[in-house]
Amino acid sequence: MDEEGDLWPDVADVVKHASADEVETEIRAQVQRALQMGFQPTHLDSHMGFLFASSAFIQRYIKVGMEFKIPLMFPGGHNTLIQTQMKSTAATMQMTREVGQMLWNAGLPVLDDLHNLSYGWTLPKGMEPTKENWRKFKTQKYIASLKTLKPGITMVIMHCTDPTGVFQYISDSGPAREGDLEAMMDPEFKQFLEKEGIIITTWRELKKRRDIVRR
Repeated sequence: MDEEGDLWPDVADVVKHASADEVETEIRAQVQRALQMGFQPTHLDSHMGFLFASSAFIQRYIKVGMEFKIPLMFPGGHNTLIQTQMKSTAATMQMTREVGQMLWNAGLPVLDDLHNLSYGWTLPKGMEPTKENWRKFKTQKYIASLKTLKPGITMVIMHCTDPTGVFQYISDSGPAREGDLEAMMDPEFKQFLEKEGIIITTWRELKKRRDIVRR
């Protein structure tokens, strides 16, 4: 989904043509392939929001995650940011919180909110798209945005990339993605995180903490 909560064309195409059974088969195949290769997935996610575009897809996504006891990228808490971004209805909010409680009861960690705003951030009109301008712009946007967060576990989606010479043939988003990378390494941003007491964690750590709570 884009920053306005609308479906990307590719996502809409999948919703139109794929069945829930096919989606579940694909999710299982990817999880099993990872396990066969010796990897233990830290969490399940949905590229471009495919699995969140259909309630039937969401149900299968949750089903597989709970069966394999793998945490899910699913905001099931207060959802302050994502509610505003997605213009969620009261019914949707109730559903997400019910799912969040279900995941918690299954012994999995649960996100309180999801920050999915940065892909839509564009340089102000007239500002030259240099690496330095992107760094300054993204750094200030992240600082301002994170100041609005409520307490809890918030997943911040970003697209940190060090574009190579061929990246331009893959996507025109290279400069913006590089801006994410530069912002994350910016000393000002690091100082902000320390000052605000924001703790950076991982899905692996969240799962370990949830396992401790269950004992």
